[in-house]
Amino acid sequence: MHQSGYGRASGKTDGTGKDDTYDCGDDPKEQVDKQYEEGRKMDSERRENQDAFTCLMEQAVVLGKNKENGDRDWAESFQEFLKLMADCTDADRVLVFPIINGDTYERSFEYWRKDLSFPGTDKRMVSIHWIPEYHQAFCEGRTVVIRDMEELRHEDAVIYHRFHVEGVEMLIAFPLMYRGKLWGYIRIDNPEMEQSKQLLSVLPMMGAYLGSMNDGSQMRNVLNRHEYLLSKNRFELEKERQFLDVLCRDYTSVYIVDLEQGSAAMLKLENTANASRMISMQRRKSLDYVSTMKGYAKNYVGEEDLEKFLKIMDLENLKQELAEKERINFRYRSIPNMRGEQYFEVQVVRINEVQFDNRVLIGFHHIDDIIAEEERKQYELQQALERTEASNEVLLAISKIYYEILRIDLEADTYEQIYTERQIYPEEKRTGCASADVRYLHETFGVPEYRERMREFFDLHTLAERLEKDETVAAEYLAVDGNWHTARFIAKRWNNEGKVTHALYVARLISDEKRREKNWIAIAEEANKANAAKTEFISQIAHDIRTPMNAVMGFTEIIGQHPEEPEKVVYGLEKIRTAGKFLQELVDEVLDITRIENGRMRLVPEEVSLAKILSEFQVAIEHVKMGRKLDISYAQHDMIQDRVIVDALRLKQIYTNILSNAVKYTPDGGNVDVEIFEENPEEEKKIRLIAKIRDNGIGMSEEYMEEMYSKFTRATDTRINKVQGHGLGLSIVKELVDLMGGEIQVRSKLGEGTLFEIWIDLDYVNQKEETSVEERKEDYAGYCKGMHLLVAEDNELNYEVVSELLDMYEITCDRADDGSVCVEKFCASKENAYDAILMDMQMPVMDGLQATAAIRRLNHPQAHRIPIIAMTANAFRDDIEKCMDAGMNLHLAKPVNMELLLEALYRLKKDNQKKTGRQEEEK
Repeated sequence: MHQSGYGRASGKTDGTGKDDTYDCGDDPKEQVDKQYEEGRKMDSERRENQDAFTCLMEQAVVLGKNKENGDRDWAESFQEFLKLMADCTDADRVLVFPIINGDTYERSFEYWRKDLSFPGTDKRMVSIHWIPEYHQAFCEGRTVVIRDMEELRHEDAVIYHRFHVEGVEMLIAFPLMYRGKLWGYIRIDNPEMEQSKQLLSVLPMMGAYLGSMNDGSQMRNVLNRHEYLLSKNRFELEKERQFLDVLCRDYTSVYIVDLEQGSAAMLKLENTANASRMISMQRRKSLDYVSTMKGYAKNYVGEEDLEKFLKIMDLENLKQELAEKERINFRYRSIPNMRGEQYFEVQVVRINEVQFDNRVLIGFHHIDDIIAEEERKQYELQQALERTEASNEVLLAISKIYYEILRIDLEADTYEQIYTERQIYPEEKRTGCASADVRYLHETFGVPEYRERMREFFDLHTLAERLEKDETVAAEYLAVDGNWHTARFIAKRWNNEGKVTHALYVARLISDEKRREKNWIAIAEEANKANAAKTEFISQIAHDIRTPMNAVMGFTEIIGQHPEEPEKVVYGLEKIRTAGKFLQELVDEVLDITRIENGRMRLVPEEVSLAKILSEFQVAIEHVKMGRKLDISYAQHDMIQDRVIVDALRLKQIYTNILSNAVKYTPDGGNVDVEIFEENPEEEKKIRLIAKIRDNGIGMSEEYMEEMYSKFTRATDTRINKVQGHGLGLSIVKELVDLMGGEIQVRSKLGEGTLFEIWIDLDYVNQKEETSVEERKEDYAGYCKGMHLLVAEDNELNYEVVSELLDMYEITCDRADDGSVCVEKFCASKENAYDAILMDMQMPVMDGLQATAAIRRLNHPQAHRIPIIAMTANAFRDDIEKCMDAGMNLHLAKPVNMELLLEALYRLKKDNQKKTGRQEEEK
């Protein structure tokens, strides 16, 4: 701590070089007289100061005389002495601090200039522990001189702040001594230092002179006269001590801060050993506030609260907030210390409660116990809240079930309304006559046909008797508002004889339940009809299956008995082929309708050529005809756009199913006309594809046409008993047309035939020239002659069929009876040993998908280019996608169609050769 200009009684204190020695053993009165005489001899240059100094000496003499005479006006003389001392030094004020209780200075006398006021002057008591070094100087008889208070800002912040708040910029303080004992000191605030040089040398002597008056008894008398002031000051000091004690006990760290200067001093610190200590005056250092807070935050504040901490503790933020309020406090999560403390609170408090002077105290203390208690209370509150909410939810749920709840006193014939949400009565009532109101209810609220039933139910005179048998009775009725209601009486209280005296009445709407009940009846009827239709379908499908199977078995037997008769063999084989195609159609349609019911049917639109699709459909007409003697015509015109976006498979399926129905229900000798053309719809970039399929067959009745798209439905007509069918074709057509966003219309009349029109709007793309190479079927067979295939097939009979069919075209094959054997055989084969692999999907050990993926991963030279064709009964669209994803080249559904297989082998090998040729050229 910087101590500016300590002046001793024997030493140079004014810088003049003169040795103003004072011997404390001399008579103080003689010394004063001596100094007074010397002052009178000073030259003219110091005459003005000498006048004031002379007056001061004279007043000191007056004080001495008044003391000797026991003058009661001694206090007034002393006050005049202080005024003269202020005038002599041109000071702002002069204060007298005698010692009380041995460790406290109390301000008793003071003089202020009338034109001045000072902040913080309510602090009348000063502990010797606040100014230990100055107290030591006074005990040694030395004068304390502080020429510039700013020099203490960084050296002794506590002393600086104590004097700064009182407006002290410089001071002179000298002790009041008597016989070597300190009685107090006098402080001169803001003196003119140049003007006070002469006074500095005599102040110790002046203090001894004043202290010697009546052995200090006169001063004690003055103090007794101001006892009420001293008591007040002691109370203030005790409050200050208690405040400091609280800080020491509850806070881990305490700082005193000057926000204006940005400086801080530490009053208390808690070290890692959990031992708190107060920082002594001698060791208290001035700190930079900003760097101190940043260091504290870095070492003690948790990352999640670091930014908030620095923002709140910012100097400017503290200034703004504390200008409006006395304190700031907030909590933060700290970095856990050795004692496991995690939560802390910081409090920032203004030192001056009345006027904010930018001086504050900042304290930190841990609050883990407070947080734990708050969390416990919060948990208990939450639990209580949840219980209350649960109870309220139950009550609310019950009230939502019933639109009205009444409590009825049967003996008094009164009711009390517990809950209502409907305006049933002319005026909303809370209480009333029970019998009168329920009579009004059943006479006006119910429809006429229910009023008699309601009158009996709402008769309160018989209610107690009815409730003796059952504790609750209920009735349903239709109200004039069109809604169904249910009313219920519930026994609530009985008398000593067991008779019901009180009951609850509840009412609720049941219109939704009634509607659901009707719907359930309708659904049950529909289900019964569907079950009947399915039963009929099973009967029909059994008949449909047995008929072609009977043909297959019968003609197989005939061929076996007449192998040497070519005509019978050819005829029998043709019938077997026809029966087999019908069985295949039956299975395909059943599977398709199952996918539609399961929601699995989906379209896969792609860019295709309409000309190609329709040419394939035209070829299929002969297959649909199935040897019938019919005249089938096909017309195609006004084809505006060829390249369209459509699922080609599903489009052909729609046309084929309609055509198949026309063929089935047209007798021999009849006509079936197919017409397909395009129109321009209103939408841009679209064409409307229209297909009309007309026949002059048996036609359909109006009753059947209303349900013809239902599954498993066929018209009942003796004329079609011999027609093979199962009632699925039209339902599949309707589902597919709806999926494509199209429309289907039908006109039919019994005995005159039927006309189907299908409209489908399709997106088209720019025309592309296509060069198609038309190979004849015999060319495919000739190209494939001599091929060697690997066939993965676990079923012995299926493999035999495939191998025989291949042998007919001079194609050889090896068999693998599961997927793992297929992989092994291919891996062990030489390059180009196999031209292609026919892969079944469902096999033991390793299925077709796994086997294909394994082959594509091999290091075999052909692993990535050998054609792999799926030959499987799994013929759905997602099955095809799985095959392609596994690495297969093509998917062909069972039963084996040799025409398609030969074409596939031809095209795949041809494409493979082109790729190999390009790769060779690149090399």
